[in-house]
Amino acid sequence: MINVSLELIKPSLEELKKKLGIKDQAQEAVLKGIMDELFLGRDARFWFKKIETKSAVLKELLLSSIGLSSALKGYTEYFVVICTIGDVKQKKEPVATLYLDKAASELCENLAEYSAKFLLKRYHGEEGYELSKRYSPGYGDLRLERQKDLFSLFEDEELGVKLSSSFYMEPEKSISYLVGVRKK
Repeated sequence: MINVSLELIKPSLEELKKKLGIKDQAQEAVLKGIMDELFLGRDARFWFKKIETKSAVLKELLLSSIGLSSALKGYTEYFVVICTIGDVKQKKEPVATLYLDKAASELCENLAEYSAKFLLKRYHGEEGYELSKRYSPGYGDLRLERQKDLFSLFEDEELGVKLSSSFYMEPEKSISYLVGVRKK
């Protein structure tokens, strides 16, 4: 497990204001309060596994998804990553709930992006290699049920994320994905 400082991944207030269309000071104050609460005492973390090219899990995933096969074509190394920012408690007020959901989603997305870049740097340094786009179950033609294949690679580890019977991740603000690495 890799813990990530929120300072490295938190979205800016200006970024969120723009994405939410916030223009008045009252709404900005609500968003700022939500962000302060969201970032207080929160852990951001991820787990990863390098998958061997001949792995049965990887072969099954590639056979099940034309999109994934296309996205990873030409890549020589593969990683599965599961990241989470933990539980996010819903608010009673609809506007606060909307702002909280957007801020938490942005934080989780930033964590996923950070984790992919972390893996590239850890395994290959700064230059000469590139990442594929991240590809997650439930997007494109990679069915959500394929979450179980990704999670099966972590059987021996205690993850801070689990799958529901319908293959959604708990806590909700979690992302799983595959990514490829290749020489430029």
